[in-house]
Amino acid sequence: ETYRPYIQYMILLLFTSQFRWINQQYAKVKNYVKLFAADGILSTITLTLFSVLFLVVFKMTIKGYMLAIILSDVVSIIFLSYMADMRRNFDIKLIDKKLISEMIRYTAPLIPTTVLWWVVSSSDLYMVSFFSGEDACGLYSASYRLPNLISVVSIVFFRAWQMSAISNYDSAERKKFYTKVLDAYTSVMFVASAGLMLLIKPLTMLIVDEEFHTAYRYSPYLIVGVLMMSALKRIDWVSPESAVPAFLTMAMMPFTYNISYGIAFGLLAYLVISLFTGKAKVVYGPTKKTYNMVVYGIEIGGKGWGFCFLKNKFSGWVRIGK
Repeated sequence: ETYRPYIQYMILLLFTSQFRWINQQYAKVKNYVKLFAADGILSTITLTLFSVLFLVVFKMTIKGYMLAIILSDVVSIIFLSYMADMRRNFDIKLIDKKLISEMIRYTAPLIPTTVLWWVVSSSDLYMVSFFSGEDACGLYSASYRLPNLISVVSIVFFRAWQMSAISNYDSAERKKFYTKVLDAYTSVMFVASAGLMLLIKPLTMLIVDEEFHTAYRYSPYLIVGVLMMSALKRIDWVSPESAVPAFLTMAMMPFTYNISYGIAFGLLAYLVISLFTGKAKVVYGPTKKTYNMVVYGIEIGGKGWGFCFLKNKFSGWVRIGK
């Protein structure tokens, strides 16, 4: 009964979002990088405008927010269809049944992953509602509206960058290119987050109902969380020495209620895994300057840090390697 008034909106939202996604994939295949980036900017602007219209002007709450997303997707669909001239390459006769079968076999194992990701990403609302009640859940949802804009910026950036990343994968300047792109991404995310925090109070008053105006107090924490979560895309989750420390860092921060403890667990896990995999080695021995000073440390990739002892007493830290 609670969700029945929104079923038709959810079906329409599913249709428009998937159709927009198909148009975006077409633009990526055609290597329309500028068009793809322009669509992301246009979608952000239209979503903001429609949200203000339905939430602030018409006071439509949930239905208004869903309508804002639907109309934003429709504008994106029309924009991409017209600018990419998709009508020329659309022909039912071109459908390849063999290719469709191969694509289904490839994507079938990804369905459980997608479902579980949806469960994880939406479970926070149920957890807040279960432990703190529906009022707190409503306040939490209102607090998340502005941080979601940071997520949109991150998604648009990475989707646009995927095309350039593939085209430059075999180039000699690959590492330099990747470094420049990721540095630019980090700068954009920090600037966007800082700018949003400066305007957090007036923007919150503008897009949320009066009863949830106190949401601006909690939005900065969520913005920082979204900023940190956006960095997870840069982690090599296939590599144990990257995935395990990253996971422990994320897990221990909320369990210990301390960011420093989470970072400490991650660093310790990285050192232990590096030692077991042979990518790090324990350094022990007298220094070149004086044989009264002994160094105990860990070296990874020719570099590292260690404890320095002078006449069996701790003297401080020392740099190891190059």
